[in-house]
Amino acid sequence: MRLSEDQRQQVLTLLSVGMRQIDCAAQFQISKSTIHKIARSAGIRKNSTDPLSPEMERRVIELAIQGHGEPYIAKTLAVPGHRVRGVLHRHVLARTGSSEPRERLSLLEERLLRSKQRRFEEAMATEFAVSLEVIQRLLRRRRK
Repeated sequence: MRLSEDQRQQVLTLLSVGMRQIDCAAQFQISKSTIHKIARSAGIRKNSTDPLSPEMERRVIELAIQGHGEPYIAKTLAVPGHRVRGVLHRHVLARTGSSEPRERLSLLEERLLRSKQRRFEEAMATEFAVSLEVIQRLLRRRRK
């Protein structure tokens, strides 16, 4: 099957936003080598080091914080694993393979942790029918 010029442009658009060549080939029901030729003719390299769009980076970070690993994120977002790995390392979200806890959290993780702690405190206050201040005072006293 021969692609129209419009379809070729769609392929290039999908590749430029990070879609894998094999996924693009499946979507258009053509061979991966055809996609590779289209990409090569347009100067798009398969393992490009161009950064992901801010929106795509945000989605990678969200999935990582939810506990998903690099292969799952790459497949879900249809982006190369090395790009996902780069985002995770930049934001200190990569799993080190070590059982030791990390010494620091990224700003994004700190915000998420504070937000979860706040929701937990609010739930406790509701459950025990006390004010949020009582719960916070109790937790502060416990830390000392």
